[in-house]
Amino acid sequence: MLPGKRYTIDDVTRIAWRGKWIILAPAIVTSVLAATYLRFVPDVYRAETTILVVAQRIPGDIVRSTVTSSVQDRLRSISQQILSRTRLEPIVLDLNLYPERRQKEPMEDTIAYMRDQVDVQTLRGDAFSVGFYSESPVLAQQVAERVASLFIDENLRDRERQAEGTSQFLESELNEARQKLIEHEKRLEAYRLRHAGELPTQAASNFQAVQTLQMEAQGLNDSLERDRDRRLVLERALTDLSTTGTTDTTATTTRATTPADTAAQGSAAAELATARESLRALKTRLTPEHPDVQRGERIVAELERKAQAEQNAMAAAAAGASPSGPATPAISPAERRARDLRAELATVTAAIRTKETRLAQVQDNLATYRSRLDAVPVRESEMTELMRDYGTLQTGYQSLLAKRQEAEIASNVERRQVGEQFRVLDPARRPERPYSPNRPLVQAIGTLAGFAIGIGIILLMEVRDRTLHKESDVLEALNLPVLATVPRMRNADERRRHLRQVIGLSSAAVAGIAVAVAIAWSWLR
Repeated sequence: MLPGKRYTIDDVTRIAWRGKWIILAPAIVTSVLAATYLRFVPDVYRAETTILVVAQRIPGDIVRSTVTSSVQDRLRSISQQILSRTRLEPIVLDLNLYPERRQKEPMEDTIAYMRDQVDVQTLRGDAFSVGFYSESPVLAQQVAERVASLFIDENLRDRERQAEGTSQFLESELNEARQKLIEHEKRLEAYRLRHAGELPTQAASNFQAVQTLQMEAQGLNDSLERDRDRRLVLERALTDLSTTGTTDTTATTTRATTPADTAAQGSAAAELATARESLRALKTRLTPEHPDVQRGERIVAELERKAQAEQNAMAAAAAGASPSGPATPAISPAERRARDLRAELATVTAAIRTKETRLAQVQDNLATYRSRLDAVPVRESEMTELMRDYGTLQTGYQSLLAKRQEAEIASNVERRQVGEQFRVLDPARRPERPYSPNRPLVQAIGTLAGFAIGIGIILLMEVRDRTLHKESDVLEALNLPVLATVPRMRNADERRRHLRQVIGLSSAAVAGIAVAVAIAWSWLR
């Protein structure tokens, strides 16, 4: 290239015309090469099945699905299973795929090649496509259908396995939680049996028992006090009656005089006076409705009747006795009275013993219940710790039970195939035109590449060309005026050689174009 040379449109046109064969030759060669490549490269067909992800038909707020992974994640997992040799080898054998390749290569390489021909693409929304590339449109359709059916079946099995696996896991966890709960309940039962009566829930009954026993002990003490007072009265009466009986033995056996009668009557009167005094003391401390007061009144009334009966008996005996007659041997009223007093004293003494024995029992029981009440704070602390663990175990068990029931329902949903499913939206069709290669595009790229190579060669030649082709080149390069120009003159040999070149290049160009057209026509048919 001459320094400072500027190119115009005419210059570019002249350069292109001068190097037209340099531009056309590579274009013809690359076009022929592209056509030859397209002639021998096989057509590859692609069959595609579109699968729609159908949502669960039962609302999610009623039955929650145990499969929570996204469609993309499940597609990746299912694709790894379907594209394994275990799933693809039966398809290869059933459809007799790649017979030549199987003769030359091991099955692993054939499966790897087939795996590359399977195309799984996620579409917009909840849908994806499963495609397969093959040189046979029929095989492409069949394999695409088989692979799509594998995706649908594997999805059902995978969801069912996940649901059943979740249910089995929750069942095992539930059994373990149930066993722990039973063991803890046994510990609670053993603790309750070991500390029966000292539990916090029994504090109210223990307190009530203490109050009842205290009232009973108070009643027994009061009753014992009264019985002891009665025993003293009876003992005094017996003492007085014994003194009176001694006086009677020294008297005459006749009934002319009445000292014995007077003594007996005095003894009854003294006993009645003592009973009345005891009743008066009880009334100062107790109400008239109290059982002891009522009992004292009955005793006083009985003593009054006895005293009256003795008085009447003595009056009758005095009236019927003969003043000079002998004394009739008989039991005196004093002796009968003494015998009655002794019997009553024995009864009162036995009652005192019984009440003292009962009072000792009541005091022992009272001490037992008080010790139980004293142990309640310790037992309450221990029960709080046991019940806290028991509540935690029970809450966990109830939670696992509810989750296990939900998992069983979800498993039934999957088994009945009313959960999320893969459904064929657009089945695979037999492709009518090849997916690859794109012959017009390859041919165009080959031709354009030839033109680009030719233009590149022209530009390289122009950069290296330092010859002067016109007057402006002389002026720009040498800054000298041009006096005259001499046209190019060729002799006969040069003209013939030039003609042969033109004819040869034209023939080559026509032949190349014809070959390209023939090849294009062959694969266009």
